[in-house]
Amino acid sequence: MINQITNQRTPSTKAIVEFSVICYIFANIFELIEYSNSHTTMQ
Repeated sequence: MINQITNQRTPSTKAIVEFSVICYIFANIFELIEYSNSHTTMQ
């Protein structure tokens, strides 16, 4: 999947959507990790 995106010179809409979805998932994962870390340290 990464090779297909890098091979395309002009970014297609599908590649942009996939990239934004991946960034959104990573952002949610980091928020969950920070929330769990702060929650455990409070206890």
